[in-house]
Amino acid sequence: MFIILSFINIILLFIFKVFDFKKSKNIFSPVALFVYFALIPAFSNLYFSLNINSFEEIIFSQINSKFHDYNLLYYSLILTVISNIIIFFSINLGLNSKKNIINTFFDIIFLKKYLSGYNRYLITKSFFYSSLFIYISGLFVYFLFINKMGGLVNIWEELNMRSKNNSGLGYYQTYYTIAINFSSLLLYFYYKKKGNFFLKNLIVIITIFISGSVGARGPIIIYIFSLLILNHYIFKRKSRLLTIKSILLIPIFTFLILALLQLREKPLSFFLENKDLLVEGIVEDIESGLIARVGRLERDLVILGYFDNNEFWFGKSYLGLIYAPIPRSIFPEKPPVDSGMYLRSMALGRKVNPPTSVDTLDGSSWPEHNWAGYMNFGLLGLFFLNFLSGYIYGVIYSYVKKTNFNIIVTTYMALIFIGGVPILSPPGIVKQITYLLIIHIILLFFFLPRKIKFTL
Repeated sequence: MFIILSFINIILLFIFKVFDFKKSKNIFSPVALFVYFALIPAFSNLYFSLNINSFEEIIFSQINSKFHDYNLLYYSLILTVISNIIIFFSINLGLNSKKNIINTFFDIIFLKKYLSGYNRYLITKSFFYSSLFIYISGLFVYFLFINKMGGLVNIWEELNMRSKNNSGLGYYQTYYTIAINFSSLLLYFYYKKKGNFFLKNLIVIITIFISGSVGARGPIIIYIFSLLILNHYIFKRKSRLLTIKSILLIPIFTFLILALLQLREKPLSFFLENKDLLVEGIVEDIESGLIARVGRLERDLVILGYFDNNEFWFGKSYLGLIYAPIPRSIFPEKPPVDSGMYLRSMALGRKVNPPTSVDTLDGSSWPEHNWAGYMNFGLLGLFFLNFLSGYIYGVIYSYVKKTNFNIIVTTYMALIFIGGVPILSPPGIVKQITYLLIIHIILLFFFLPRKIKFTL
């Protein structure tokens, strides 16, 4: 049954991709991107369905024994298939949506009145200085964050506790991540337009280092794919996803990601004294550190098993959004916005009743993604979040297309289209709101004062 359900999911995703490509002829369409990122965990599932011993050794070992239930596994795979079908249809519904409240909202955020003015402003010195200022402000906040965390060495020594250690510093991390990624894409665009190969690549290298320096893998992947999407829509449409260059880069970034995972399991000082063990660990960790990590079987098992015996939360995990603006220095008992910390504690066999203080939870987090809907409202919540996120995904692309792929709006799309449909868990919502808020403020301060140049 494990193998059959895994194959069904993969075949279904390929059908979606073929259907979409015949219609759009676009390898980076919303449906295509959704399929790419849905196939990654799907192939992980297939691998473990063919290697049951590895599944039990790696997946079951991460969760409490009460969740070691194959019936829960089959149920989770069925729900995944149904969720993917819902997302596929909701994306297409969003793509064909003409007028809706989301478009009106984007008109306000992106200052629609001046969009064509942005296009005439693209490669001026003012555009460059504005983008550079945003980047420098992000660097300043990044160094402030590093300082408050005790320095990079200290961060690398305690990567396994990073979710707990950076409690209260989420605003710093969110701002520098968004500001640096957003402005670096604009600077990349500027340097590429000017034909400056060295500076174009230098800004990419610096940004990749910053993205991965605090132990997170996601920001690196997001940034690299954002570059691909930006190049695709702004410079040259690609006809195929895999090229010689991308194939050569895959093992390099795989090595870096696995190295980060090693540092999250053992302190830096251990590997400084045992350098050979780092490489050995990376090689040995391909199965547990890469194949297992790109999937989410252990998380789904915990969610389904936990709520078999406990009441749904009925929105309680979202209460962290209400307290999000309050600094932890003022409200020490503030519940986590990163509600994935609840899931990690559940996996260890603990009973969790949100909202609760970060100090009562374990130090790490497991992203619950749109399964946050199930945790709060059961099947109805899971299916609704998947439908809504797919619809928003389609609407965003439709809006960007209507602006004739304006660089500002396309850059936003490039950043948030990574990983599949938008995540509507509490941390996912905070991320989306923060992206839009920071981008809106940037536009107000650096573009709107030049509205004389934007006369339509």
